[in-house]
Amino acid sequence: MNFGKLVRPDSFIGRYLTYMSGQETPEAYDFWCALWLMSLAVGRGCVVARPRAPVYMNMYVMLVAESGVTRKSSAVRSATKLARRFIETVDPTMDLLEARTTPEALEARLHVAANLHGHSHLAISVSELVTFLGREKYNISMPGLLTDLYDCPEIRTSGGTINRGQSVLRQVYLSFISASTPSWLSRAVNPDVVEGGFTSRCIFVHREQRKKRVAWPEEIDDAELQNSLIEKLSSIRLATNSNKTIGITANGRKRFENWYRTRPENRDPFRSSFESREDAHVLRVAAFLAINDDAWEIQHNHVTRAIEIVQDAKDGGSKIFAGAGTSSRAILGVDKLRDTLMEAGLDGIAQSSITTKVRAFMDSATAKTALEILHELGMVQKFEVKNAGRTKVIWRGTRLLTSPGAMTTILDRMEPDR
Repeated sequence: MNFGKLVRPDSFIGRYLTYMSGQETPEAYDFWCALWLMSLAVGRGCVVARPRAPVYMNMYVMLVAESGVTRKSSAVRSATKLARRFIETVDPTMDLLEARTTPEALEARLHVAANLHGHSHLAISVSELVTFLGREKYNISMPGLLTDLYDCPEIRTSGGTINRGQSVLRQVYLSFISASTPSWLSRAVNPDVVEGGFTSRCIFVHREQRKKRVAWPEEIDDAELQNSLIEKLSSIRLATNSNKTIGITANGRKRFENWYRTRPENRDPFRSSFESREDAHVLRVAAFLAINDDAWEIQHNHVTRAIEIVQDAKDGGSKIFAGAGTSSRAILGVDKLRDTLMEAGLDGIAQSSITTKVRAFMDSATAKTALEILHELGMVQKFEVKNAGRTKVIWRGTRLLTSPGAMTTILDRMEPDR
């Protein structure tokens, strides 16, 4: 995905991509770091005006790659450098946390902020997620606390202990950015964390290649560009004073509703959990794109671009957590089978090719059985093509393949006792 083509060069995101263009960090990292910085500027006072379910603009972003491959820590540090300047010059009431902590200490920090400023606004930035979450027993509850704080009510009160009194958190607005290896995530993020909702609130930006290789970076003075970025963030903060809500045009809403009704249903734990909040992610990204365009109203093109961007993040996250949770191989196999048929489009795909693509989850006999079930349900069409005396079986998906409840129907037919 070419993120640079999605935004104007003179916009905040466009300028941030330019700011990072001389570094090796993938463009996807740069894009999401820019959105994370915008989340700090927007704050809790501005929301996407969806009735009964407003979308706050805070973000949890995880940059993911194996160690030393994509300079993910460099991407986090570059964003944090600007975040620090923004907080120092524009919003000193926002706190910045760059070190490991415990759940109790984090709550206490937010409690102190609420007493001082009337709100608990915090930006957390750690270049390595393992440093923040760790493996110690006292940090086991950290993902649960972050989950609660993500879209926290206006007032949150903790029970307190004998040694520590009750904590009252007000107007919590927490944005989090970090980096991790996929291998550590897949081991450390257990099924309870996935199914508990923490991963559904996170954007996992998974990349395996740098945008370019820079053996000897140019020595440049980027102070002017940094200043322009801070000015842009400052103008966004100022604009929130007159834009407490971000609306959506009729065409934008129609595009969003059509996507929401027709999006595929997945059954593996990560994607099914993520999809419970995917609509909010899409609206949030669309809102950032609207703010980036100085429109402050979500339009059709913002929704279209946001759907593509969030889908890219979901695909990356699903690669990391494939097999995590309590799902069976059948669920993952049917997901892969469905995706393979959808990717083939109207041209269809040979049965032998399907078997190759899904063999990590099901053998050829199971794949054939699944295809026959799909055929009986009208979700695929079957064609036999004869060539040089040999018959080749071609399968093509229909619209029913992405209909609501399709995955449940298929799995119930494959595993009647499930």
